[in-house]
Amino acid sequence: ASGWVGEVPAAGATRGNTGSPELAKVSAVFGEVYASPKAYQHVLEDAFFNVEAWLSGEVAREFTEQENLAFLTGNGTNKPVGILNDLAPTAAYIKPDATRDFGKYQVIKSGVAATLGATSDAVINLLRSVVLNTKTGYLPNAKFMMNRETHALLVDLKTTDGEYYLQRNITEAAASRLFGFEIVINDDMASIAAGALPIIFGDFAAGYQVIDRVGMSMLRDPYSAHGSVSFYTRKRVGSMLLNTEALKVVAVAA
Repeated sequence: ASGWVGEVPAAGATRGNTGSPELAKVSAVFGEVYASPKAYQHVLEDAFFNVEAWLSGEVAREFTEQENLAFLTGNGTNKPVGILNDLAPTAAYIKPDATRDFGKYQVIKSGVAATLGATSDAVINLLRSVVLNTKTGYLPNAKFMMNRETHALLVDLKTTDGEYYLQRNITEAAASRLFGFEIVINDDMASIAAGALPIIFGDFAAGYQVIDRVGMSMLRDPYSAHGSVSFYTRKRVGSMLLNTEALKVVAVAA
């Protein structure tokens, strides 16, 4: 809190303490993702391609898919806590920034039980309200996140004159921006359905922190099982909810 005082305090006047912010401890939640594929020794010797390098690439791709899902919906048990963990369109979550519980992102309801809106105008107005509910300081780096199915629905929205709301360039696959903000496709996001959370908007860097404690490491084990080689691979990664004002979540709910 703050207040105004005169340049020259009156005789005997004092400037008392003002209200002070409170600090809360935010801790990262860690987990370890691992894989232990096995290859027969004669395959490693006789294959016409580098089996070990190919296997490493496959493990890395699998780890990426596991991490992406955990960063979105992880429950914090042996894995990172996700952005959407434990979020639901309840009164505690739909409150504005000043009164919402600490550590919960704001949920904005669509107003319709099973869709984003009854009309194209309603859908566009909903997404406009999501942007307007986001504080100005987070808008320069803000993005929309949704899956491909949701994106396709938005791309097909038309005005009463038959024009697309998201004007498409025929040289591109589809519109990549909405209200000037980039649209990021994440296939792990939920599709539009009753009770689903299909869209996130805001500054992800300000709202959510990914922590790579140790990079991916691989242990080549030719001893445990004779005639084969195991490739024990692990990666320790964590996450934390930084600033829950920075992201807004759209819920399909009346």
